[in-house]
Amino acid sequence: MQQLRNWSVYKGKQGTDTTEGKFIRNQINRENMKTVIVALFVLLAVSQSEALRCHCGGLQKCGSSQDSCLGRIWVCAKVINIVGSNPNFLQGCLSATDCMMLNRPGISSSSCCSTDMCNG
Repeated sequence: MQQLRNWSVYKGKQGTDTTEGKFIRNQINRENMKTVIVALFVLLAVSQSEALRCHCGGLQKCGSSQDSCLGRIWVCAKVINIVGSNPNFLQGCLSATDCMMLNRPGISSSSCCSTDMCNG
């Protein structure tokens, strides 16, 4: 706050900044930017630590054998499609609504859960 008061002292008579005023304003902007960057990193770390983790496989394409679901509408799902001559399956993140809709007797079977790695 003291820096803001000092900055107003360095403004020129016609509202133009002196060299000292520009320097102080740039210092204030740098400090604000550092605060914003730190806050974003903290937010990213917290959001990643709260992501639901699910097994991933079958028709679900993931970068590894685990999938991370971001957001509260997602669940871990295991879906088996039993129609046709080649049954297939998928494991991974689905919206809760989609997971429940895929439970169709005689067509497909789905199980939906909301704890880490529950769809094994």
